[in-house]
Amino acid sequence: MSDKNKKTEITNSQAINNPSKLTPWQKMHQKLMNAQSEKSSWQLNQEKDQLYYKKVLVHDDVNQKKVKKRKKKSYKSFQERLPKLKRQRNKKLIKQLLLIFSVFIFSILFMLYFISPFSKLEKIKVRGVVNLSKAEIIKASKLAKNKGILKQFFKKSTYERNIKKFSPRVSFAKIKISGINQFIIEVAEYREAAYEVDQKSQKYRPILSTGRLMNESIEKPKADLPKLKNFNKNKKEILSVMKQCSKLKDSLRSLITYITLTPTSFNPNLVILSMKDGNEVKISSENISSRLNFYPNIVKKMRKNGVINMEVGAYSYPFFKKKEAEKNKNLDGG
Repeated sequence: MSDKNKKTEITNSQAINNPSKLTPWQKMHQKLMNAQSEKSSWQLNQEKDQLYYKKVLVHDDVNQKKVKKRKKKSYKSFQERLPKLKRQRNKKLIKQLLLIFSVFIFSILFMLYFISPFSKLEKIKVRGVVNLSKAEIIKASKLAKNKGILKQFFKKSTYERNIKKFSPRVSFAKIKISGINQFIIEVAEYREAAYEVDQKSQKYRPILSTGRLMNESIEKPKADLPKLKNFNKNKKEILSVMKQCSKLKDSLRSLITYITLTPTSFNPNLVILSMKDGNEVKISSENISSRLNFYPNIVKKMRKNGVINMEVGAYSYPFFKKKEAEKNKNLDGG
């Protein structure tokens, strides 16, 4: 730096520090310098403002572009969704119309059905009867033909009870609709387990598996069922014997032809079983199911037909000894 410039700076600094000592020339120079510095700062502020406004404008442009893009996208998405919304609305309208139409059609058909003969009971079928007749079951049910089938079906439990009350043979009764205007009555009967022999008429009265003695007479009973003698309609004894027989195997029960009640002073429940193979079994009625199972083994050891006594223990003897014992009793009595 030259000596002149150094002197100028010194004088300027001195002038700033001591403005009262400045020369007129220095004062003019100082004014020019201040004006230039103010102008430069104003220009800098102007430039900063311009840069700021440019940034703001650029930012606004970017935001406007984003907004436009969003609007375009939303518009496009709305355009895409519009047909779907229309289809959904149409579907709802169609469903509502179909519902109204179906209700209307159903009500018309329902009215026509009640007017038509299809709503009246035309035919009644019966299934499952063995000893009872189909006509008896229909009559006992109190179902009415040519009357409303639906009304009677909704009260079917009443008609089913009528059938059960009609006969003790009926164990089950069920009414079902078949086709448009027909009923099927399904019936199950208690099986016949034995017969009681009427001493006067020599006819047979059926005894059901429940032990119930029927007030019916049969001339030709089933050969594979036992016949009860001398029970004289004693329901208690009949029920006891039937319960015992029901516990036997079918093969063993089918061997019994007659069950004769022969009470004694020592054993009021004594019965004699007449077997198909020609033997007789003396046994208490309450022991039939527990002791008669030994019968096949005892028969194998017997050489001739005879009597098997199962009152106390189990032993057998031939028929001629039985006859001799009866003769001796008659002689002693004479």
